[in-house]
Amino acid sequence: MMAAFQLGEQIRAIRSQRGFSLRKLGELAGIPWTTIEGYEEGGRKIPADNFLRIADALDHHTFEVDGYKFTVGRSDKVLTILAASEQLKLEFFKEYDYSKASVRIGPGKITVSFDGIGPSAQSEPEAVAT
Repeated sequence: MMAAFQLGEQIRAIRSQRGFSLRKLGELAGIPWTTIEGYEEGGRKIPADNFLRIADALDHHTFEVDGYKFTVGRSDKVLTILAASEQLKLEFFKEYDYSKASVRIGPGKITVSFDGIGPSAQSEPEAVAT
């Protein structure tokens, strides 16, 4: 299942648990509700900044993709060179069997990819983004 679809389902479920309409979540996150609707349907990839805004608005920061749990949040430590911008810090815990995690950072976009067969029964990897 695609990551965008999995995250969209989780956002919809959490939004419903909180009792928020799409419009209310859009107001809280500062994102048009129609954009959030597209994320929930899984038809649109979620840019890191919008994903973080939605997580903050929902007050829910732990998500799961393909069995891997991760947490998103804002970093306390910002490099002095980039003091005016927000930072994301990614930390990966435990071992992955025959897999590779790659992080690509581009203008306004951070992509994290997991390749391989996933964890063995002995290890349960966790990815944390703050």
